[in-house]
Amino acid sequence: MENEILDFKQNLRRHIEELLAKRQFEEAGELVNQIVFSTDKFIFTYILDEWIRYIQILLEILRCESRWELENNTLDKFPSYEEFKRVYLEVKFAIRYVLFGFGQVYTDKIVELCRTYNLSADFVAVAIKNCVPQKYVNDTFAKIKVLFEKKEISKIFIERLDLYADFYLQSNSNVGEAIGFNKCINAKNLIAANSSLIIKKIDANTPLERDNYINDKKICYVLCGNNSRYVDEVIVYLKHQIMPEGFQAEVRVVENAKSMTQGYNAACRSTNAKYKVYIHQDTFIFDRLFTIKLLDIFSQNEYKLLGVAGCKKIPKSGMWGDSEEPKYFALLQDYILYVMDGTVESNKKVEEVQALDGVLLATCKDIEWREDLFTHFHFYDISESLEYKKHGYKVGVLTDGQFGVLHEVSVNQKEHTIPEYEKARNIFIEEYKQFLKG
Repeated sequence: MENEILDFKQNLRRHIEELLAKRQFEEAGELVNQIVFSTDKFIFTYILDEWIRYIQILLEILRCESRWELENNTLDKFPSYEEFKRVYLEVKFAIRYVLFGFGQVYTDKIVELCRTYNLSADFVAVAIKNCVPQKYVNDTFAKIKVLFEKKEISKIFIERLDLYADFYLQSNSNVGEAIGFNKCINAKNLIAANSSLIIKKIDANTPLERDNYINDKKICYVLCGNNSRYVDEVIVYLKHQIMPEGFQAEVRVVENAKSMTQGYNAACRSTNAKYKVYIHQDTFIFDRLFTIKLLDIFSQNEYKLLGVAGCKKIPKSGMWGDSEEPKYFALLQDYILYVMDGTVESNKKVEEVQALDGVLLATCKDIEWREDLFTHFHFYDISESLEYKKHGYKVGVLTDGQFGVLHEVSVNQKEHTIPEYEKARNIFIEEYKQFLKG
């Protein structure tokens, strides 16, 4: 079965690449559309991977560009998939700076990228459509247009960008909202507020002894990193976090971790910070008051572990996403071709849950991660949630109605098809069966 799937994907990829080489963009686009918009579970699970999604974006750009008489289209500028993806990611990151209201040093990057790579208005418009939540699309178009006008980008470029903005506004009824986070805060002051952020890389395999002194005025952000570009991007956002007066902030980037539990235990031993935020390297905290809100909830001494996604009750399968009990997703989720808004039905700041997803986990009390049980990168998160429960501590999802975190969801091989995942699931069920519903 696995070999058949691999052969099918290789043949499909070869065929699409041949169509691209022949400049048959319409035919290639129709083929990829059939995959992207298919409701077939097999296609979604095994075929609709990262490569297909980026090729869909490339083809959308090329088909848009074909309306104009361009000297060079995007495929001419970036003939390799890897180069296109690299530049597209930089454009995506730059658009987010505009969306989330960063300072001019950051928001000017979209203009710099367009000049450096001679990007078309079509490229920028398609990127906005795919990487901005739908209800913020029009506001983002408007802000980017102002940036281009200030930098005296060509009138033709701006006119074409306007055409796309008008099209999206007319075709979608809910695209005119501004994100509205912390409008009263001056961006220059934000960077200064956390300019002393200490960043330290540690090797997960280097023995470390825990400092017995705990600093209750310090917070440590922890991430296991194997992609330096994404690690750098996470740190950009962390540098924009506002700290309470007298608080210190630091980052631990864990390298060479064999498992998430090993990496997180190593980071925990390397810092004397009372408060820790364990975050994936593809997760960005864009609410600049997020840390202050977090510390405020911890100060009430009710919750010891907090996150941004989770469920009330873990089902018998051990997979919290299968739960029929209330589930909370207090974050934006980027699937490359679209960004999903959060789903939270609550009027509370925090909802108590049984399980939290590992995309972001914040603690004010240390409990060892179960490195003895989970030796890869699965089930470490809901295991830790139940370890806190076993110690009598409350676990909760932040549900204040504003989603201050964006996560780029992995769209390659689905977790439940990976052998290590199934092994970890069975270990989890055996260890925590008394907590499972059903």
